[in-house]
Amino acid sequence: MPSVQSQSSGCAALVLMLLPLTSGCMIATSEPLYDAKRDVIFDPRLVGLWGNADQVLRISAAADHGYELTQSDVRPAAGGQQEQQQAVRAELVKIGRYRYLFLCPPDLKGTLLFPCFRVDFPGGRLRLQMLNVAMIAEFLDHHPGVLRYEKTPSPLLANGNGPATQPVVKPELNNLLITDEPLKVRRFLEVHEDDPGFVCEPLILDDLFPIT
Repeated sequence: MPSVQSQSSGCAALVLMLLPLTSGCMIATSEPLYDAKRDVIFDPRLVGLWGNADQVLRISAAADHGYELTQSDVRPAAGGQQEQQQAVRAELVKIGRYRYLFLCPPDLKGTLLFPCFRVDFPGGRLRLQMLNVAMIAEFLDHHPGVLRYEKTPSPLLANGNGPATQPVVKPELNNLLITDEPLKVRRFLEVHEDDPGFVCEPLILDDLFPIT
């Protein structure tokens, strides 16, 4: 892939947590990339309270092998109140050699790629690396026809059932809908998973209540 400067860990630092999932900057697929009944993994190590100097992330078990994520800012917001976001469902899925945490807005037909996070546990800490969709967008711009996509006012509203045409618009980080077949999108992610800059700089969170 062409080189694109990675988004900083401060951005990854919880653009997850959690973009207003009914508006704003999103990248999604028109169809699900995985089977929610077959492919979703439950890893109990994710469940707990994670944090750093700036924010705290609570991950709770949810139905059907999923999770609920809630983030709060350690620093008080205006008026002295601690700001906390509404819980969002997430699912852990392996694609290629890595596992990714996908957020699941209730009205989204496909799969949200921005934000989504590669997950691992180095030394008992939680490492989240956001998929670098800026790099993916630039790659698609430089390689027309690799994946079909379109710009849309909102991936939550688009049906993705349009004609299978070659891409004609430059991808951006605003509401990019990838309309190609799920297997083809997964294969694209697998082929490029180890490309430099494919994921952003990591956000490392400590277990705030480790079991000793």
